[in-house]
Amino acid sequence: MSFVSSPSAIDNPNRLARLAPRVYRLDATAAIRRAILDGLFPPGSPLVERRIAEEMGVSRGPVREALHKLEEEGLVITTPYKVTQVAEVGLKRIQEITSLRETLEPMAVREALPRLRRGGISELWRLLEQMRVAGAAQGRDGLIELHLAFHRTFYDMAANALLLRFWTLMEGQTRLYLHVHQLPSETLSEYAEHHLELLHVLDSGTDDAIKLAVTQHVERVRARLVAAHSQ
Repeated sequence: MSFVSSPSAIDNPNRLARLAPRVYRLDATAAIRRAILDGLFPPGSPLVERRIAEEMGVSRGPVREALHKLEEEGLVITTPYKVTQVAEVGLKRIQEITSLRETLEPMAVREALPRLRRGGISELWRLLEQMRVAGAAQGRDGLIELHLAFHRTFYDMAANALLLRFWTLMEGQTRLYLHVHQLPSETLSEYAEHHLELLHVLDSGTDDAIKLAVTQHVERVRARLVAAHSQ
């Protein structure tokens, strides 16, 4: 279901548009997620369920469910004092995430490999082509989503629920980091091309070559994310 602004939304000083009367959790989740990624709710800012519900013109139920979903994604945290706020993803956290990925991603690729080689790799080629288009057009936000979708494919095709759960948390916080610490626009095309070598190895490489390629790819991602932090 889509969410729509009320007729007075242009004059509404609120950060979140009011939603149509028939609202589902996915509508509220999408709206709050977008507000976080757009910086309307900066890292560390509180997310008050009652206020958000009032701004959207909905009951607190869908907002409560949305905040719970965003907490699962790593975009939102609840402190020991039961304060819900936007996660703060700094350099230390992104280094922790990439360190974890260096262990988990080769495992995910190994478990996904039978499906990839039965035709699933075509999805990765499709995503790479879209990444190239986004990079050439300097479409930074689209490139971020395509990059994350590319890597999520490994965890989806691994058919390992625990691995996918770890990825969902890492994906959300990486997404937030990339929206706060922007990649320089001149690197976007190059960023897409770094996936080409990985695809060639996945297509025909040995298990050892694949593990090495995945690890090196994640290490390269780590270097880029750290560099983005200093921009």
